[in-house]
Amino acid sequence: MLSMTRTLKVFPPEKNVVDRERARHSYHVLPYLLGKIVAELPAVLAPPLIFGSILYPLAGLEGSVGRFARFLSVLAVEGMASGAIGLAIG
Repeated sequence: MLSMTRTLKVFPPEKNVVDRERARHSYHVLPYLLGKIVAELPAVLAPPLIFGSILYPLAGLEGSVGRFARFLSVLAVEGMASGAIGLAIG
């Protein structure tokens, strides 16, 4: 949910800039969206991966690599989904 709150704070002012640049025909929505995803991917993935890496052994969950990877991927997808919800709301 941290991704959603961050997106809700940043996106409205950024949307004004994008709308102005689109009105000037500087670029279309797709290049903006792809650039935003690529630029923010490390910042969106780092917190859940760090949190999961600390929480997994502390919670005493099963130590297999496959289950740990699945746990981290669920956390990462949740982070990306909350960011997408923030974009949809904002």
